Amino acid sequence: MPQSLISIVVPVYNATSTLELCVNSIQNQSFGDFELLLINDGSTDCSLELCNKFAIEDPRISVIDKPNGGPSQTRNLGIDNANGKYIVFVDSDDSVEPTYLEDLITARKNHPDAGHIWCGFKRMEFASKKTLQIICYSYDEHVNKSSRCEIMTLHKKWLDAGPVCKLYDAAILKKHNLKMDEQLSLGEDLLFNFDYLDAVENTNIIIINKPNYNYMVYEAQRLSTKYYPDMFGIYKNIHSKMLDYITKWKCNQKQIELFYNAAFWKYEVVMQNTFDKQNLLGFFAKIKYNNKILKNKDFKDAFAMTQTRINVVLKFAYYTGNYFFVMAANSVLSLFSKIKKRGKV
Repeated sequence: MPQSLISIVVPVYNATSTLELCVNSIQNQSFGDFELLLINDGSTDCSLELCNKFAIEDPRISVIDKPNGGPSQTRNLGIDNANGKYIVFVDSDDSVEPTYLEDLITARKNHPDAGHIWCGFKRMEFASKKTLQIICYSYDEHVNKSSRCEIMTLHKKWLDAGPVCKLYDAAILKKHNLKMDEQLSLGEDLLFNFDYLDAVENTNIIIINKPNYNYMVYEAQRLSTKYYPDMFGIYKNIHSKMLDYITKWKCNQKQIELFYNAAFWKYEVVMQNTFDKQNLLGFFAKIKYNNKILKNKDFKDAFAMTQTRINVVLKFAYYTGNYFFVMAANSVLSLFSKIKKRGKV
């Protein structure tokens, strides 16, 4: 095939209910010089048949069928098979605005030396009554120039997470053999972006402050949770690599503070994950597991360095190293909050 300017990689897994909206939004782009790679990751529904149907109807669409291996493996296969000068990723349960590609390419042309091109996004929740709630993330009418040295400011706005909303230079990916870590079940796309920013020569990041990507959250997704048995180990690894890059890039003290803020609250999520109903450990075994986290150096460093305001009762509970007291403190604070709200009614 002749080289298209952009290769769009869409991992597909059991996406029959959302794939048509996704593909149609790509077909309706104002910029048409692209190839679309639909990579079926061992779907057990009719996704493959739907992919093949799209490919028959549109010569820009190619289908790759593979055994199930997860999104990272699927995206890496997309990188290997991409024919374009640039690569973008779209998830099969999301959609993009008509100028998604055009705006990314225009920004690249206007800023040829920028290290990376990003755009804004919006989270779209389909509530039970099928109404649409749109939450937009930090954007205005202008293009914003940032830097990898401000990465934690961007992290705080969720802009560095995920491979979507970004235009990757295929030559850089292939020169540095950049791939997503297929051994990670969380955060592999975040580390992929850090690896990419480390590989580029120019440290500037151009952010198109338009919500051109629609992150769709359906009711079933919103209500579902996934238990990760080794979430603490995963995030220790992620935070270690993030801190290595932040140190290597000589980010200022503010960025380091933001890093520890993010790490602290992520460890909070980790300890909540321990009490997921899918974890078959008993109550006291879960307490014991979280006690180990509270006494771990990584958590203690994040707790000591965070600039986040923490209620004095909860702060004391953390100091004890006993998660039972943390739970008790959260319960008391939640009760006082409810009483305070009732008093205002």
